[in-house]
Amino acid sequence: MGRKKSFRYQDITGMDRVLFPKLKSTDPIRLEPCWPKNLLNREQPVFLELGCGKGEYSLALAARYPERNFIGVDVKSDRLWVGASRAMELGLENVWFIRARIDHLAEYFPENFADGIWIPFPDPAPGNISGRKRLTSPRFLNIYRNFLKPNGLIRCKTDHAGLYDFTLENLDAAGARLCRAFEDLHSSGINDPDILGIESHFETEFRKKGYSIKFMEFYLDESIHESLCLSA
Repeated sequence: MGRKKSFRYQDITGMDRVLFPKLKSTDPIRLEPCWPKNLLNREQPVFLELGCGKGEYSLALAARYPERNFIGVDVKSDRLWVGASRAMELGLENVWFIRARIDHLAEYFPENFADGIWIPFPDPAPGNISGRKRLTSPRFLNIYRNFLKPNGLIRCKTDHAGLYDFTLENLDAAGARLCRAFEDLHSSGINDPDILGIESHFETEFRKKGYSIKFMEFYLDESIHESLCLSA
């Protein structure tokens, strides 16, 4: 481990913007040092950024919507350190980061906890033939169903055509309902600052290389009415 990563790994444990899961048999919803009180206030919406890296989406959306709460989740301590440091620099009181594996999140979050999920540029895992490691696979979508509200919207960006096609092909198997999908987001004609106005490091780099950015948004409840999709 490099000196910079080693420092960040040690320093992140004392940051009040970063939470660490710790399971107890009598209390499945436990994070160390503790859950921030307003995260448990159901009147304040909670949005997740999964595989958040440095948390570009969590930070930008938290600044844009101070009345909402945002949580970035990743296993890379050095990347979370950057996001948490930036949150403190900006004085954002409505954004946190959790160092955890995404397939364990149902053990930490209560039912109907999240109002929406962002998955910006997940690992396409091209060598994973079954696709189970992909964050948009039926396996992971069923995990999200444990803590996402029925009308909670999932939004995903990728440059990877294989991941894009895989996700669309598997939504029915996961009992999900597609709202919108674009093979080339920046030529789609939509005008949504939350979708177009925020870019992760990966999106910026891939766009510079000439890759088209693909976008999907969907609900996990296939019974969601079409009008709700159109208003998303």
